[in-house]
Amino acid sequence: MAEDNLDVSRTIDVNDVHTPDSELTDVIEGVDFEKPVDPMVAQPAAEDISFSLLSGTQLQGSKYIIEKQLGQGGFGITYAGIQTGLRRPVAIKEFFMRDLCSRDNSMTVTCLRPDEMGKLQTYQDKFLKEARVIADMSHTNIVKIIDVFRDNNTAYYVMEHISGGSLQDYVEKNGPLPERKALKIIRQVGDALAHVHEHNILHLDIKPANIMLREDGTPVLIDFGISKHYGESGIQTTTTLGGVSRGYAPMEQYLEGGVAVFSPATDVYSLGATLLYLLTGQRPPEAQIVFNEGLPPLPKSLSESTREAITAAMRPQRTERPQSVAAFLAVLGGEQVVVDTDKQIRQLIEQLEIQGEYKEAYLRCMECLEKGIEVEFAQKKCEYLIPMMRKKNKTSNRWMYIIAVLASLALLTAGFLYGILSN
Repeated sequence: MAEDNLDVSRTIDVNDVHTPDSELTDVIEGVDFEKPVDPMVAQPAAEDISFSLLSGTQLQGSKYIIEKQLGQGGFGITYAGIQTGLRRPVAIKEFFMRDLCSRDNSMTVTCLRPDEMGKLQTYQDKFLKEARVIADMSHTNIVKIIDVFRDNNTAYYVMEHISGGSLQDYVEKNGPLPERKALKIIRQVGDALAHVHEHNILHLDIKPANIMLREDGTPVLIDFGISKHYGESGIQTTTTLGGVSRGYAPMEQYLEGGVAVFSPATDVYSLGATLLYLLTGQRPPEAQIVFNEGLPPLPKSLSESTREAITAAMRPQRTERPQSVAAFLAVLGGEQVVVDTDKQIRQLIEQLEIQGEYKEAYLRCMECLEKGIEVEFAQKKCEYLIPMMRKKNKTSNRWMYIIAVLASLALLTAGFLYGILSN
């Protein structure tokens, strides 16, 4: 089995300059960010270099020292650094939204638009929250978070330094992987992704550039920058930088607002697309092309179960894919695709109804009608949900009116008492 291990120390030069071919387009209320680079590989960034911390910069007193910039994305700069107490290399990620942030001569980060300070603070808090969540998800194949802190009027988190480069680097340098090696990696990443889903989190950016390789060839999932948290009802509880990695993101990630309801099948699509890349060395076609034309012919040398797994994972309709990582891995093992459409869709809509989220439940019913899924159930629910939405709006308006009246009465009473006391 020794041949299954990837000798990244021999094949990857960490000083190589590389720009991923997968494009990530981040959108925040109409602001388009440039694509981020691989966060663990040295990158040229001439236009951003003035905003990066200089080599030798100390953070947290002298706890950490910056060595060099590794990369910059839409909302963060990643550096190679040293943890001085343990004298070990680390990766340090700094919160820095390039369209909203600047830096003065004292290294302090400032906001370019004072009216956007609230938004900037919200995303900075989320940045730290995500780091703490990742730290709690202890798993061999998920990047280890060492520390989080605030400094220079911004936020940082410190990660283990992974020197082996990304899966994308490896394939670009060595060509497509043998099927057995690719499946071994995908199963390890899949196990990590299933662990993420157990925490009601979707990663939403699974791709070869976000899977690093340790020196022994172990794959490590990184970059939770556009991940989303969901409550017990399956409704998102956090906002995030919306974004898609072309070729790896399914159709639903292109919708306004992204993936509003917890659905592991979204990440399953990206995992299947990643497997396709590992086996072909070619970026998968964009979701719209897959929808219109289907997948390109898969290599005939692949086993039937692998071809079936990729085809099932990358189906345009989310409800037609394996609904969990475990189901996807089962297909890789030769089992048939089983999609429990009736039960899952009905449960989701009924959960929304119980939570009083009538509008969201109605939109899900309309989505079913558009796709021709559970038509009779969706029609009946729509008939019930429309009056419930109106009733909820009327109740809300009624309370607003009552509050306004009470506030007016309170003001009149206060004025009357003030007049009496003044005399």
